[in-house]
Amino acid sequence: MILEFLLSNEKDVIDDAIPKNGLVAYYTFAKGNASDLSGENNNGIISGALSTSDRFLRRNESFQFTYEDDFINVNNPSFVDNTQGTFLAWVKFSNLNHTQYVASVGDTHSIENYLSFIRLDPTSYTLGIYQREPGLANW
Repeated sequence: MILEFLLSNEKDVIDDAIPKNGLVAYYTFAKGNASDLSGENNNGIISGALSTSDRFLRRNESFQFTYEDDFINVNNPSFVDNTQGTFLAWVKFSNLNHTQYVASVGDTHSIENYLSFIRLDPTSYTLGIYQREPGLANW
């Protein structure tokens, strides 16, 4: 899977894929890093993901996730308590044979408390938002 994305806490703020107001996280992945360009200091720590070319074939402008333990972690993101917002991601899945999560927010060591902005379910061939709480899941 290859990923590029941005996140904003305002509705209808994306104009030509550049948010204008309320920007809380913006990752271009330029030069192979996960620095937050919004000014909110939501910098990511890369673990296992490999820098690769983006959708325009620009080198080191995207990340490829090839293993289940590849991720970019943002500790204590400022946007975690927002109640509305916009999420934009360019994602290319190279394998559709297993469940995949893109840009999840949750407790680091819990399989019960998280929100996944994009979840690919190969059994039903669907993409959606997935919320998981102890004993409850919303798809």
